[in-house]
Amino acid sequence: MRLESRQYLFYAASLLLMAVLSTFLYHQFNRHWVLFRKAESFFQQQQFGQAILFYRASLAKDPNNENAMRHLGDAYLANGDFSEALVLFEEIVQKRLGGPHALLKLARLYDQFGQVDKAIDLYSRHENLWSTNPRTMTHVADLFRRVGEYAKAESLYRQALGLDPNAIDAKLKLAELLSWMKQYDPSIEIYQQILQADPGNRPARIGLARVLSWSGRLPEAIEQYQRVLGETQ
Repeated sequence: MRLESRQYLFYAASLLLMAVLSTFLYHQFNRHWVLFRKAESFFQQQQFGQAILFYRASLAKDPNNENAMRHLGDAYLANGDFSEALVLFEEIVQKRLGGPHALLKLARLYDQFGQVDKAIDLYSRHENLWSTNPRTMTHVADLFRRVGEYAKAESLYRQALGLDPNAIDAKLKLAELLSWMKQYDPSIEIYQQILQADPGNRPARIGLARVLSWSGRLPEAIEQYQRVLGETQ
């Protein structure tokens, strides 16, 4: 074999060896990143159990990796592992990681586990995260309603409707709350507004029938119940 050929082969072999060595060293010194990317791939394929395993392995190498912690929490939620998600999001928030995403997820987990006071406290301390979001504001109003703080709940429902006048969920819940507070006429008015825009809204018609009966307007209540049952036009 000529000298030039041997030199070429030696050079090619050296390049191959360097490539293999570089890949090996990358995987050794960036093990957490490799594991994280594998976890992301499994998550995108909706293989949440496998994703959880690799997110955990990544965090074992880099315990304060914010993305890995947050994405592991999302994988827990997607996999139905809500207890693990609660513990993890508490840790994320305690470490001041995750930003608004983690705070709002934790508040909803507190609600899911019946820890309403904790959810309210968290929302109250971070009002700036939801003060312009009618959907989240409605959820916060629900929490206050559940603990009997009706005036606060009413105020939040009305604020949510101020942000989005077409927020049907907030309208329905405000109408129901007003009926509990025996403010029958305002409650009836809201239900009628909903039905005027959407005659087929079954929850609104049932709610209207109920409030009409509570307010002593029985013939009107019966008519609404009949419409729910399809007995009249």
